[in-house]
Amino acid sequence: MRGRNRTRTLNLTAPWQEGDHTRNVRARIVEVIPRSILKERALVLKTEGNQHFSAGEYSPALSLYSEAIEMLEGAGEDATLATILCNRSVAYLKLGQSASALADAERAGALGGGKAHFRRAEALSSMRRYKQALEAFEAALDNAVSDCAALTLLSLNCLLAPSVERAGT
Repeated sequence: MRGRNRTRTLNLTAPWQEGDHTRNVRARIVEVIPRSILKERALVLKTEGNQHFSAGEYSPALSLYSEAIEMLEGAGEDATLATILCNRSVAYLKLGQSASALADAERAGALGGGKAHFRRAEALSSMRRYKQALEAFEAALDNAVSDCAALTLLSLNCLLAPSVERAGT
């Protein structure tokens, strides 16, 4: 091995994922790296996640969304963070992780995410918490979520599912 050039690679995408001092390093990164660069990188990760999601590759999409979320936490980019949280919520649903999907949807809602109520309703419906899901669908309608067809189908699912379950037992 002597005489050969050795190169070291440096992972700049998520340097805070190593070590025990995660919060301190993440806070320092937010201080040092301009918010515009963090947002730009997070949007690239979101786009890559969307491509994986569209291809039915939910685990890689979830990882990319998670990385983007970590990058934006504390950066003051609440609208972008809420959007990516909603995307990750759907990825969790596709992977059968309803509780995690619900947690992301609720967090997005707290940040003012436009589709957060809709994502919350989807998660609640998948958990068979139909009454709460219906309330979330109503909140989504009040907040003018644009995907009316999906909203209608899912709200019908919440209305009909309890009666179907009773008939089957």
